[in-house]
Amino acid sequence: MPVAKFGITTGLLKDKEYFYLVSCGSTSAKVILEQRYRRDSVETLKIARHVKKIEARGIKFNSWYDELEIFDVMAALITPKNKCMNMPLKALINPYINKSLNEKLSMLYWQDILEKFEYKIRSNHLHIGKILFTSADINKIKFSIVWLNHIMQFPRSLKVECMLLSRDARHEFLARGPSGLQSISKGNKIYLRKLFNSMDELMTSDFFNKASLEFSDVWFKKFTSTDRLKLLKAIEVLYYSGQKSYGNFPIFYLFNKDINLDISKIEWLYQIGYTKIKDLSFVCNENKKLLDNEKTFNILYESFGKYKA
Repeated sequence: MPVAKFGITTGLLKDKEYFYLVSCGSTSAKVILEQRYRRDSVETLKIARHVKKIEARGIKFNSWYDELEIFDVMAALITPKNKCMNMPLKALINPYINKSLNEKLSMLYWQDILEKFEYKIRSNHLHIGKILFTSADINKIKFSIVWLNHIMQFPRSLKVECMLLSRDARHEFLARGPSGLQSISKGNKIYLRKLFNSMDELMTSDFFNKASLEFSDVWFKKFTSTDRLKLLKAIEVLYYSGQKSYGNFPIFYLFNKDINLDISKIEWLYQIGYTKIKDLSFVCNENKKLLDNEKTFNILYESFGKYKA
């Protein structure tokens, strides 16, 4: 019988962990829970209500999983794909696990990839340099591998309801730059003219393609001014770390013990749709003037959020 990678089995995962995976859109976790409690009407109702709540957020589950043998569904959930195996251990950082473990993971080098430590994790004996992981840590690491495998296998594209620029307005910006936006602007045209005249088109293109009212609400109401500086610093540290191709990593990868931005703040961004690091490419010092002014977000949305060519 083949050895389970990292020693992960479906029995190792707790119900709370399955529910969290369902919250992240894991159809495999949903089917396993439903199968486990198929004869328990109370638990079945609890699962159905949880699924309905997640679907209300726009997350869809694959109905064809119901046609698969349960053992195939289990294997799909707990068997890491190569993409996951080649991820840094620190990519396991997530809001479900405790702060102490997240801090330990954040201190690892990005060259420490999961595949190199498969045996140690499976054997429940893991230490890397001076960092020692307890048995409880390793159990959470095993869960986090399942989580990361799902996140990387089923990435969510950036989809936010109230983008500052509608699709047609973004096409106008792409074709003609700020002058194109100025020609279709509504509302406070004087404010917009001054704004566009002071901008660097190349530096601000990501802002116009990705910023939203949802982001503004989190940025100005959930984040303090110190939190905002910490996120900018975390992104800057990652940029200068020497790593390549981290754009598709979960945004929780930005958590850094030294910078100490509360991971719950990062989770707010994840919940509104900014799930990958590249989704935050507009959060940079070059765009600080735009990012510092809530009024700018509101005026841009009022002028271009519902524009149709």
